[in-house]
Amino acid sequence: MSLAHEIKKRLMMAEAFKLLCLSVILALLMFSRLFQSQFVHRDLLLPSLIVLSIGFVFHLVFILQCKFRKPSEISVYSSFVFDAVLITALIHFIGNTQSLMVILYLINIMLTGWLLDKRAAYYMALFSSICFSFLLAISPQVGGNGLVLAFVWNNFGFFAVAAFSAYVGDYAKQVQDKLEETREDLGLLKDLNHLIIESMPSGFISVDMLGRVLVMNHAAQKIVGMMDYVGRRFEELLPGVEKKYKVLKEELEAENYSAEVVQFDYEVNEGDDFKVFRVVGSEIYGKNSMQIGTMYLLADQTRERELENQARRKEKLAAVGQLAAGIAHEIRNPLASMSGSIQFMKESLPSLDEDSQKLMEIVLKETDRLNDLISDFMDYVKEEPKVNDKIDLEALIEECVEQLRFNKDLKKSVEIHLDLQAGKEIWGSEAKLRQVLLNLIINAHHALEKVNPAHIYISTKYEIGHFFLSIKDNGCGMDEKTKEKLFEPFHTTKAKGTGLGLATVHKILETHHAGVSVHSVKDEGTEFIIDFTRLV
Repeated sequence: MSLAHEIKKRLMMAEAFKLLCLSVILALLMFSRLFQSQFVHRDLLLPSLIVLSIGFVFHLVFILQCKFRKPSEISVYSSFVFDAVLITALIHFIGNTQSLMVILYLINIMLTGWLLDKRAAYYMALFSSICFSFLLAISPQVGGNGLVLAFVWNNFGFFAVAAFSAYVGDYAKQVQDKLEETREDLGLLKDLNHLIIESMPSGFISVDMLGRVLVMNHAAQKIVGMMDYVGRRFEELLPGVEKKYKVLKEELEAENYSAEVVQFDYEVNEGDDFKVFRVVGSEIYGKNSMQIGTMYLLADQTRERELENQARRKEKLAAVGQLAAGIAHEIRNPLASMSGSIQFMKESLPSLDEDSQKLMEIVLKETDRLNDLISDFMDYVKEEPKVNDKIDLEALIEECVEQLRFNKDLKKSVEIHLDLQAGKEIWGSEAKLRQVLLNLIINAHHALEKVNPAHIYISTKYEIGHFFLSIKDNGCGMDEKTKEKLFEPFHTTKAKGTGLGLATVHKILETHHAGVSVHSVKDEGTEFIIDFTRLV
């Protein structure tokens, strides 16, 4: 509230009080005339009523003027001068300078000091003294010592009230100034608090004791996907968070641990959108240490979770690779001996029956397959020399798609949709990236063997310095357990799979400093998103 508005409010209060005083005087006059007629002469009543009517009209007009436009300082001063004259006329017509009507002078002086300032209060005391002295001079009721005494005491009272009202007025103005400063400081603190909350990268939500949302910053609104949150139940926006917070808090308190701050992870899985948030909950206390609500901070930990999973996967792959490389090397030598011996036996014993010949062919075939598997694995664990060619990735994608059209082992009814809009070349090994593309597209085909209609969507986009490739299908999808082991060597869900395809893909992308993320929902499909930003 502004200072000008506060002064106007006080002025309206003063005018209302003046109207009340006029109404009380009118009521007293009418009462006296009806029931105590000896105190109010009939000839004096009419002039008094005229004076009161003038006062009513003046102040009603003044109030209307103040309501529709800002009153000037002169008009306010004139209002108090008019009241002093009105009081003088009223006392004169009543004809008793010693009546209680003299108190009206004091009220007028006090209102002047309260509403205006110290100087105005003293001026009003002086003007009231002049008016009252005039009444004493023309009044036949007071004379001699009584006149002097009335003059001295009443004028002393006028200036004493002026001094008191000036003091009260100054004190009230000081209090008003402090209140205004405090109000401004509170406004600044409120704005600062709002800016801090809105600037937080983490989501901030405050909830009352009934579980209704009070405050939610912009980051939290993006998390819950809702702008209109006031009065909504917190449980509706983030199901399970409030319940988990209370359960963990009770468990900590039961174990005599501090439960002032409770932290836990909250996972959101809506279709392809998987998010992990670190939730920090804490109670909010008001006066007398009474709990008035709970606040929650939500920080997106999805990227950190992916990095942790990648780090664990790298450590596991490194350990498995070192162990298996040694074993594979030791297996290859006796395998070669076995294959050579079987081949020699087959050629040197032509008299073997047909079943024996078939058995030898099976052994040779499986030996070759096992040897190919070992070769693939040795390629997987072997350090590749870095190749840095300039590659048109979108042209390479089209070549791979065209190449797989003639693969008899793949389902022919699969529709492949290309949306290649990046228009950027990257640096890397064309042969290795071709291997990545073929592996991922073939995997998408395999996921669509029992799905109709079957679609594969391959898209590229370049936005704000980021180059992304997406390969998506509407196939069988994966559960969380399968996703966790997706890039581990020898992990496969196929009957004749080696489990090295995606492990090799991951290693090639890692060598190229390209990031890969997987979004998959069981029975809905899978999407591989590769970030080639560092290769542009």
